Amino acid sequence: MNARKRHLVSALTALLAAGCLPEKRIVWSPDGSKAAVMSDDGLRIATPNGALSEPLVPDARRAAWFADGARLLVIRANKCETWADVEALLPPADRTRIVELAQSLRSQVLALKGPAADFDPVFAMPTTGGDGLAAAIYLRDQAPQGMAEKLGDIWKELQKAEINVYQAVIFTLNGDKAIEGMRVATRLDDMQEPSVSPTQRHIAFISPTPRVNRGDDDKDSVSLVVLGTDGTGTPPITIEHVAFGYGWSNDGRSLALIHTPIASSKSVTVGAVATAEVVSGDGSLVESSNVKVEDRVGLFFNQFGCARYHKDGRVIFSAHPGTLPATDQEMPRTWSLYAWSPGMKAGSTRLLGRGGDSILTDEQAMFEISPDGTRALMNGAKGDTVVADLTTGDVAVWFDTKESGGGVQSRPTWRTNDEVCAVVPMDVTEEKPSQWVVKIIKGEGDAREISTNWPEGGKGWLKAKSEGGSQPAAGN
Repeated sequence: MNARKRHLVSALTALLAAGCLPEKRIVWSPDGSKAAVMSDDGLRIATPNGALSEPLVPDARRAAWFADGARLLVIRANKCETWADVEALLPPADRTRIVELAQSLRSQVLALKGPAADFDPVFAMPTTGGDGLAAAIYLRDQAPQGMAEKLGDIWKELQKAEINVYQAVIFTLNGDKAIEGMRVATRLDDMQEPSVSPTQRHIAFISPTPRVNRGDDDKDSVSLVVLGTDGTGTPPITIEHVAFGYGWSNDGRSLALIHTPIASSKSVTVGAVATAEVVSGDGSLVESSNVKVEDRVGLFFNQFGCARYHKDGRVIFSAHPGTLPATDQEMPRTWSLYAWSPGMKAGSTRLLGRGGDSILTDEQAMFEISPDGTRALMNGAKGDTVVADLTTGDVAVWFDTKESGGGVQSRPTWRTNDEVCAVVPMDVTEEKPSQWVVKIIKGEGDAREISTNWPEGGKGWLKAKSEGGSQPAAGN
């Protein structure tokens, strides 16, 4: 299949993925008393003693806690089979925009002279994969005349197309119920890595970057989106071409992030660790045009890199050490953790001891800092649960997956300052595990399972996708 046909099929029949990042399927509340669990049947609440609730939000994909521990920001995926289903969920402005895109798409299809495989639609306004698919579904259901003759097999494939409409919704836990509150955002593309600011007044998430011409080089580019939770409808802030890992400052006014000016995931790309003040002194969002992304440290850009604010004001970040010039073959294959301090702007400091980076994953340079700021939690090369001491640089494997393929499709998370929660293979000697379990881990070799008595509906995602599978279901 040539590049043009790949582009067309992606635009008309599938969402362009925003990256293949393992999810955090289990996220603990700030006090560690309960966890949001993303099961196949939706959001459930778990406790440290192994209790698991009934599904509270059936269509939930991921969640982030508010600081009060009573509210959750939940990303929901509403499956839509028809344009009527889509239209019912979209705000009026988005409905109008999709109809305009559909009209442009229809004109281009009708003007097509050659084979459908050579058709490469171009839109006048920036669009995402979700926008393109929604426009195609509109044409299929509302204006199909002449489409089949022009598109042939591609049109037949489109008859089976479905789309998810994603919503960011605030839920309040009340006993054994989750009460739906404000819908903060509705989008035609996924919202990944959601987070709530420390002030609880703003949220952020990662979503695909809209493009005018979605070529192969920039199809995986993602943006950081910031919104308010006050319901005023203030336009969002969007910072394009970022890595997935970012973090709020202690006062909730700034974000630490990694970005690049080049929308490419296939070549050696230079980027920077940066900070961006997104909230003004009065607590309102800064106008998007006035947001200054200030570069702090240059590095090789990695879409699966991460930057977090530390409690002491430093920015902790992951990076692949290396020198320029460098080709793809000369790129470093290991990464480490570094720190940049506003008070020591002349350089950055390596945080991990030499050799500690050799047990980490090659590409997914994601990490989580413990609530007290003393440790960092990461995935090891085989899906091991790795903890680094940020004061000494010592790196230890808290759970060794031995010979198995690991459980890396759910990233480990902190429960307390001393305990982490990880999805690990039931049998660590099995090369291709068929079953995973959820464990609370405290130090090297100290682990207890909490998913033993979970009902089948709540732990179906802990089984391999198929007999030959080596990962639990992703849930995306």
